[in-house]
Amino acid sequence: MSAPWEGIGLRKRAALEASIPQEWRLDVTQPRALKDVLAIPQECGKLTAAEIRITQDYDATALLEELALSKLKSVEVVTAFAKRAAIAHQLVRIYCRIKRLSNQFARPIASQNSFQKKRLNAPPI
Repeated sequence: MSAPWEGIGLRKRAALEASIPQEWRLDVTQPRALKDVLAIPQECGKLTAAEIRITQDYDATALLEELALSKLKSVEVVTAFAKRAAIAHQLVRIYCRIKRLSNQFARPIASQNSFQKKRLNAPPI
């Protein structure tokens, strides 16, 4: 019989995975040796060239200038960063799964445990 927290954890992980749109999901059925995960956002095919440029080539001030000049739309910027965050999240999840498999006693620290969000269970800081 499993502990109650294991069922809660399974449901929360399933809900989190379901919150990532299908078209933003990485193909994890073909694992590969990852030496540099920083290149994955550019190589995975989930971001357009414009989204890569938005998330990589601008700092906050430059993005605000582009938005003020109507060279970029806010929906483009938000979508680009949301997609890149979804990619990063999936990479962390993959790494944590591999780590757990390789070390039964590993306790990966996830970013969602370091701050609280409404409607999401996170321990108090």
